[in-house]
Amino acid sequence: MALFHGRVSTFLIPDDVLALTLWFPRTKAILYSLVRAFRFSLGVKPDEVRLCDRGMMKPFLAKEMDKGSQLPLRISLVSE
Repeated sequence: MALFHGRVSTFLIPDDVLALTLWFPRTKAILYSLVRAFRFSLGVKPDEVRLCDRGMMKPFLAKEMDKGSQLPLRISLVSE
């Protein structure tokens, strides 16, 4: 059992670091369980998507290049 004094535990770990260390795995587990409940698929035909390299690869729709970067996704629940 660690005894806490102020903002530093007896293990000489600041409380903020300890909290982040415990927070990341828990958040990853929650995110994993939420994401696997959904199925993600492309909302348009693959040949309608173009990639433009303007310092970073971004998806554009071939018919709507003037509207900026976009990638339509279809999201549905996974039926088990």
